[in-house]
Amino acid sequence: MHLVPAVLGVMTRGTVLAAALALAAGSFAVRASGGGVEPPAERPPPDGRLSIALAALAAIALALNVAAFLRTNANLPILHVDALSFHLPDVASWIQDHSIWSNNEFIPRFPTGTYPSNGDVMFLAAVLPFHNDAFVRLVDLPFLALTGVAVYALALELRAPRAVAILFAAALLSIRAVMSFAVDQIVPDVVLLATLAAGALFLVRHLRTSRTSDLVLGGVGLGIAFGTKWYGVSVVAAVLASWALVSLLARRGRGVVARQGLALLGLVAAFGGVWFVRNWVVTGNPLFPVKVQLAGVTIFDAPRNVLLERYGYSIFDRLGQWSVFRHSIVPDWRVALGAPAALIGALALAGLVVVARKRARDRLVSLRVGFLGLSTLLVAAVYIVTPATAQGFASGPFRGLTGGNSRYVVPAFVLGAPAAAWLTARLGRLRPLAEVAALLAVIDGLRVTFALSWSSLVAALGPLLLAALAVGAALWMMRRPGTASGRRMTAVAMAALALLGAAVAGQRFQRSFNDGRYQGHDATVDWLIAHAPSGRRIGLAGEPRASGGLPSPVLPAFGPRYRNHVTYVGHDLGGIMARSPDERDFLTALRHSRVDLLELGLGAAPEAVRLPGPPVPELQWALAAGYRPVAHSPVYVLLAAPGFRG
Repeated sequence: MHLVPAVLGVMTRGTVLAAALALAAGSFAVRASGGGVEPPAERPPPDGRLSIALAALAAIALALNVAAFLRTNANLPILHVDALSFHLPDVASWIQDHSIWSNNEFIPRFPTGTYPSNGDVMFLAAVLPFHNDAFVRLVDLPFLALTGVAVYALALELRAPRAVAILFAAALLSIRAVMSFAVDQIVPDVVLLATLAAGALFLVRHLRTSRTSDLVLGGVGLGIAFGTKWYGVSVVAAVLASWALVSLLARRGRGVVARQGLALLGLVAAFGGVWFVRNWVVTGNPLFPVKVQLAGVTIFDAPRNVLLERYGYSIFDRLGQWSVFRHSIVPDWRVALGAPAALIGALALAGLVVVARKRARDRLVSLRVGFLGLSTLLVAAVYIVTPATAQGFASGPFRGLTGGNSRYVVPAFVLGAPAAAWLTARLGRLRPLAEVAALLAVIDGLRVTFALSWSSLVAALGPLLLAALAVGAALWMMRRPGTASGRRMTAVAMAALALLGAAVAGQRFQRSFNDGRYQGHDATVDWLIAHAPSGRRIGLAGEPRASGGLPSPVLPAFGPRYRNHVTYVGHDLGGIMARSPDERDFLTALRHSRVDLLELGLGAAPEAVRLPGPPVPELQWALAAGYRPVAHSPVYVLLAAPGFRG
């Protein structure tokens, strides 16, 4: 409902609402195909008391930590550099342009305007109604829940007991590289995880049911994941390759597998391919900024990505640098992935070995476990050779970035968690030890992710219990004896009451958020908020990357209601923005941009792209052109154009 108007270049609140109503009305025209009868799902084995107690403790610990964190952080502005410098600025640009047909670059030599952006569309859904990012922090929460539910359902498809399925779903969600990005740093990776898990669930169901609807839903989920992040492309390719191999092993016939594979590819393209069409139209290269060559002939050209060439080391490139692994990579993995990922990965690979050695009795279950286990292995292998997974100097990675980029391997654990649950249920006397290990891994993951005090956890217990009681009361009222019309009236009344409560709470929340939005972090941003909240053209130049309180000024420069126009003032390399190499080029770009205010970053450029002369020559060039400083901080200078009044 957002993409269709945005593709047509007419995206507004009204057109999105019209598209939503049209899609809702159209959904009533969909009818079941009637093809194929779904075999009944086998009931999962019963759980013991210990398993139920451990699963309950894991679920409560997970919910309590999330509730405690949101209680104190939900109304704080987002401070993750990716969200501030391109994810949310892209959303602001789409709202201003009413379309997605643009390449928005705000950081020199760091091409982000051509990222696949299905996840950012989810942020758009929360921003567009209000032209404000007050509710963006809540967007990832439903997808976090969907990830857990899909992993749980996958484990049940493998006939794992319910309690064990809950344990390993909780273990997955407790991984810092899952939880932190969803509730704290607010980037769209969890959208990829949720839709990947849902897509894999329906493909696993399809191995059991052979129903077209399961195949279609699997393709939809994989398509959304494919169009959410660059690493979603390789992850989905690995899953499709694994599915094709397992389908052939299931003796479905090459023709059937080929037809179904083409259908999946079509669905993936339909639900994730729009961003590659956008790239092709805007830059002439669907995979921009990757140069595509075939037999030495350039099919799609792109400028040199100097930063990636110089610093884009992969984990594979570091093989042999064992001291780097010991002192840098492994410590980063220990924080970002930790005990939950280690346990899931070990059990998932062990499950694949069990299946490969034909130790499982049920052939259908073996095929499904094999599909997930092989997908886990392929995704992990792709991660190892992916550029920038261990980026830095030749001597070693940049501090912390290996851990941050370990999210590229998290899809492997999403696919492996159900297989780990399946194997745990079949460990016999060792099963209780594996379940206790899973609970301890959950606790360790939450400790590393949140590091909350006991007092904050206790304080969150009351609101969490009230929410649980409210949901329980609603379910009880819906199920109590009475006529169908009476139950419908009760449901309508409760929905109206919930909407009214949400509107009142949302208004208070939005006011609280906007009262201090991005104030007090940087003096230049404070000046922009006070003197240029809307209707201005804001330019960025230099190296707009700060250390300290505000990682990037790009999003705050748009203003609280996204009514400033923001652009990078520099040299266009053909889709990648770079710092101007000389004064003439810079002044030409400055005149062309017609900016009222220039936010000049004083950060040092990486050695690979450093300009000759003073550290920030743009400052001297702007001063010579008549721009005057109006605010400064240790990392930024804000300059006003000649004749600016504000």
